[in-house]
Amino acid sequence: MSASAADNGQVNKAPNEPNRDEVILRDLRELRLAVENLTRTLGGFQSASMTTDLEIQKTKADIADIRRTIAQIQKDLDGMNQRMSSERRSAYPPTQAAPSGRIRLVNTFAQPVTIIVNARAYTLQPGETRQLDAVPTGAFAYEVLGIQPPASRTLEPNETFTITVHPR
Repeated sequence: MSASAADNGQVNKAPNEPNRDEVILRDLRELRLAVENLTRTLGGFQSASMTTDLEIQKTKADIADIRRTIAQIQKDLDGMNQRMSSERRSAYPPTQAAPSGRIRLVNTFAQPVTIIVNARAYTLQPGETRQLDAVPTGAFAYEVLGIQPPASRTLEPNETFTITVHPR
C-alpha cells in the first residue's frame, strides 16, 4: 500500500470488487423492495379481510331475510289451514246418490242357512230376518247354499226384494 492511499483510509481492492458503500446501497435497495412487497401483500390481506367481513355481513343479512320469509310463509300456511278446516268448498256440484233398493233375507227353515248375494255370504239362524240396505239397482245374483241354485234378478230403485227360505 502506498502512503497516500493509507492516509485517505482507502484499502487497495481488486479492480472488479465493489466498494463497501455500493454493497450497502445495494442491500438497502433490496431491503426497500422487500418492505414494499410486504406492504403490498399486507394491504392485499387487509383488503381481502375487509371483503370477507363484508361478505359475512351480507350473508348474515341474507339469512335473516330468508328466515323472515320462511316465518311469513309458515304464518300464511297456518292461516290457510285454519280457513280450510273451518270452511269446506267444492268446485264440483253435489253428487246425487246412486239409486238403490233393499234386499230382505228371511230364514223360515229349521236350520241355519247361508244366502249369497252378489258374491257375499250371509248366514241366517232359524227364524232370522236380515235387511240389506243401499243395494245398487240393476241386476244382482243370489243363491241359497244347498237349497237353491244361483239366480239373477233385477232390483228397481226403492224396491225391496225378499228372498225367503221355506222348508220343503
